[in-house]
Amino acid sequence: MTPHFRSGQKTDAVACVDILRDWAEETPWMAELDERQSMQVFWRDIFETDKVWVAQTGGSIVGFCTRDDDNIGALYVIAEARSTGIGKRLLDMAKADRDWITVWAYEKTKMR
Repeated sequence: MTPHFRSGQKTDAVACVDILRDWAEETPWMAELDERQSMQVFWRDIFETDKVWVAQTGGSIVGFCTRDDDNIGALYVIAEARSTGIGKRLLDMAKADRDWITVWAYEKTKMR
């Protein structure tokens, strides 16, 4: 199914937190995240202050990207939709009205 891309809404935060948490759970070196409810509150605030884009297929959000000013704060895509161009398309949307942009990423570190 072809994804539909749109601006994110505050109500999308719950689905986006689930995507982020799923990624963290499948990433063994990722630090433990806060509990789900506090993350949802945090991300609802992000959706009010930052620009957000979501990718949706069949009524479900499959990826999202957030940007404040010139910084990408998040770019996540569900495992089943990775390597399909969704992440690139979300990033392109975030870059569209910018001369430059900064992308912060997690770096795998050694477990202690």
